[in-house]
Amino acid sequence: MPALPMKPARLLVVLVSLPLVLFAVGCGKKPVHITQLDFRENIVYLRKSEKPFTGSAFVFYKNGQKMQERTFNGGKPTGIHMWHTNGRKGAAIIIREVENPSGKYWNSKGEPVDSLEESALLDSLKYMESL
Repeated sequence: MPALPMKPARLLVVLVSLPLVLFAVGCGKKPVHITQLDFRENIVYLRKSEKPFTGSAFVFYKNGQKMQERTFNGGKPTGIHMWHTNGRKGAAIIIREVENPSGKYWNSKGEPVDSLEESALLDSLKYMESL
């Protein structure tokens, strides 16, 4: 069966978006381990740098699974992605205002839940505080 032609509006969105996505991916900085960051007066810096950090920082569980990836722009947090020890995604949090983040959460079985508490990932946040 032949492919259906793409609607002009969708084609325009794809043509405009694709270069932007490729540019963003190509210009992205390599993620760093969270311990390479310094937190100074509520701004995040790469250790030994005076420029506020923009990019991603991660930490892993002892079993090698990714625990968290945090994103920053100009030294301010913009998002947190969290995983369970079994590798399933546990949370995707967008931070527009530190006091009022919004997110989606899943339990260790991959089922959607309503809060970070229900996702059972609070221990990974406590671990992050100890770093």
